[in-house]
Amino acid sequence: MIKVVLIMAGGKSSRFGFSEKAFLKICNKFMIEHVLELAKKLSKFVVISISKNTPKTLEWCKRNNLDCIYTSGIEYSIDLQMLINIIKKKPILVLPIDLPFLRIETMKEFLQEATSIRKPVITLCVDKDFFLKYQNLNSVAEEVKNLDCIPIGISLINDLGFEWYNIIMNKFPDFLNINTWSDVIIAERICKEEFRV
Repeated sequence: MIKVVLIMAGGKSSRFGFSEKAFLKICNKFMIEHVLELAKKLSKFVVISISKNTPKTLEWCKRNNLDCIYTSGIEYSIDLQMLINIIKKKPILVLPIDLPFLRIETMKEFLQEATSIRKPVITLCVDKDFFLKYQNLNSVAEEVKNLDCIPIGISLINDLGFEWYNIIMNKFPDFLNINTWSDVIIAERICKEEFRV
């Protein structure tokens, strides 16, 4: 059983040029609504990571009585390490704010494999060749562009520690990571396909 789902929503959204990516509408819903809906199916306890970069997200969380933790917003890895130290209940499932098409079936498949692995951190990655079928490398952080396996922000944290294991899964549109305007255009096409009568 997942003790906590942590939604990472405090980033700068620098590839967009604005910081409130959580409020980008995809298929007529804010991205934060897509991810929160999924998170609530996976755990009774959901926490949203926010920062000075995301004041609108903070206000939205307050209005909706959601638990938030304020982070520096300087860098994802720094914020995540801080949050792992603060949240004592484990395991923690980490979800990014920018995967609006992520399905419960996909998460259950990841969790079934991840919970059988005895490592402190299990990260979900997408094979680079698969990723490039749908997105370009401008959609990922500079430090992962040369990897064969692209991490998309989903991890299962079992314990503190630096030893981790990668699970490779290739699912589209589940792992369409909305980081650029090109990604938004792809998402809009998917929305039109889903709602076609």
